[in-house]
Amino acid sequence: SLRKHVWPLALDCDLKAGKGDFVRYLHAQDRDDANEGKHAGAGAVFGSSLESDDSDLGQLLSFGAARRRSIHDDLSRMSELEALVQTGSSASAVTPGFGGVGGIPAGPSLFRPAATTAAAFAKDRKKNTKNAIESVLVAFCAARPDVSYVQGMSYLALVLVSHMDRERAFHCLCNLLDCDYFHAYLDMDVQQVRLRFQIFDELFRHNLRTLHSRFEAMGLLPDCYLMEWMMCLHSKQLHIKAASRVWDGYLIHGEMYVFRVSIAILSLLQPVLLKKPLNACMKILRSKFHTIQEGALVDSARLVRIPATIANFVAAVASHIPTSAPASPDLGPK
Repeated sequence: SLRKHVWPLALDCDLKAGKGDFVRYLHAQDRDDANEGKHAGAGAVFGSSLESDDSDLGQLLSFGAARRRSIHDDLSRMSELEALVQTGSSASAVTPGFGGVGGIPAGPSLFRPAATTAAAFAKDRKKNTKNAIESVLVAFCAARPDVSYVQGMSYLALVLVSHMDRERAFHCLCNLLDCDYFHAYLDMDVQQVRLRFQIFDELFRHNLRTLHSRFEAMGLLPDCYLMEWMMCLHSKQLHIKAASRVWDGYLIHGEMYVFRVSIAILSLLQPVLLKKPLNACMKILRSKFHTIQEGALVDSARLVRIPATIANFVAAVASHIPTSAPASPDLGPK
């Protein structure tokens, strides 16, 4: 995949992850987990005195355990792993460090009946992909304890490991999450998030006036679905191939392309959404859009109209240029 070469170049942000950092951070986290086990064992022997004497260490290690559980739980719920295995597109993700061809262990399994072998290969590939994602996320948490793990990061890691080895995926994730786009969401900067919601709502009204009016009448606000779309770069909702095209567009065109894709998704779902009541619409908007093909999505995104006032405002927000009214921008008539 060309993306394993192009994406790291495009993500050359201020934060630089040096060669060997992935292994170093991964081993550092393993040491923390080992210390946590010792701490937990000591606590069982000596009671609560250890926690009272060393509460900071206890809280830190407990936080590490909770973080591990969050990553594991999120990965367990990822139906995308099944789809990735079925398409076989994760070969590049699990090749390094696992042996065999395409990340599948060599050995006696090659002499099994065809159906059994295919099932075994699929199981191995899913396990290896899951392990690759987990190792990238664990290393990231060790490298960026100020950010740690936020629900949804597993989908970002999934896209990365589907195109490159774990070390490159780790570097890309570090640089990706250090971009201004993600700072607004990871820091939960209410003003910046609200600005982006207002921009989206104005683009929605400008391009899909009928659907926008219906959503307003039902009280269905962007707050109900947009945060998850934006934080994951649509990686949770879309099939891996379509999500990869979204990443291409984001890395080339910037944040505006994510808005384009958001409007394009609503445009493709509009025939169904116009006929559904509130609860059904909310369910659709929070579900997977795996039926949306990458070609249709890209074509629809290309047709989204961006008024000059909005384009300039987004550029100003991305460049940290002060605006006349940042808390409540005038984005045009309602």
